[in-house]
Amino acid sequence: MNSLTQIEEIFAGLLNIYIVESKRVTFGDIIENELQEIALAPGYDYIKIPFTLNTGELSANSYNKKIAYSQTSIDLFLPGNDLEQIQNFAALDGKTYVLLFEDRFNNYWVAGTPTIPLRVTDSFDTGKNVSDKCGRNIKFISNSIIMFLALVESWEQPVVLADDFYLPSLEEMQLVNDNLIANSIGDFSSLQSFWTSTEFDNDDAYYISSLGDQFLNTKDSGYYVCAVRDFVSTENYNIGDAGKAGWIFYKDGNNYKEAVHLGETAIWGDNIVTGATGIAVGSGLQNTNTIIAEDPTEGIAARLAKNYVKYSE
Repeated sequence: MNSLTQIEEIFAGLLNIYIVESKRVTFGDIIENELQEIALAPGYDYIKIPFTLNTGELSANSYNKKIAYSQTSIDLFLPGNDLEQIQNFAALDGKTYVLLFEDRFNNYWVAGTPTIPLRVTDSFDTGKNVSDKCGRNIKFISNSIIMFLALVESWEQPVVLADDFYLPSLEEMQLVNDNLIANSIGDFSSLQSFWTSTEFDNDDAYYISSLGDQFLNTKDSGYYVCAVRDFVSTENYNIGDAGKAGWIFYKDGNNYKEAVHLGETAIWGDNIVTGATGIAVGSGLQNTNTIIAEDPTEGIAARLAKNYVKYSE
């Protein structure tokens, strides 16, 4: 399906674009250019771009999302300077991808395969005024002519259980330690130390040691990351139970907090003053939002927690 007219028809009717890492995708049989099925590995986070406008020149009408096609590349233009968008695309570097195009009738078209995936380049254009082109230029490149496969069945997307996690405050992480880690609940280890979202000063932040004690260390130190979230439920849970998307470590009536171990270490951040000084239970979310807003460093503990998504098994 490489007719330019056919491809333009797909692009003109786009609803969403999904970007998935090629090594995480499983293809079924391809029969007469129709892909029978495609599935993502459980737990993989794809990037979804709502895309409801017609195709057009990348340089024209720059307020709008644009898409262009050549035989060996697909170009996206995303207007504006959205920090989350920039962070998402920064994470694409060095990997290979499969693209899924969803039209307004919820049909899917696939470009790239696990054996012939697409590579990506990303640049940012800043215009001189608001009418100039200002946004991200994303180019997906193939090492051969790009083939578009029709997908006869909807692809299997992981079911999202929760995507509202944050880095716990000092007292919240202390409760995680006392109620979960100390009782060997969940996949936590008593031999590990965990960051909190609570800052002490320009240089230091609090962590909970492997012995369950509260200590300070420099923000460029590496400790494990625990992500927590809040939820309300009329279903009764007890401390230590498996909750909606983690392990219950706090309960107040129908209000619960649950935690997951991300299984990786990170630095707290750089040495800027963030004002993320909340200590009490309930202050972790604000701490996390403050850190992310004021510290653009990739891979810091707060950003790992905030970006974590829990999928259904």
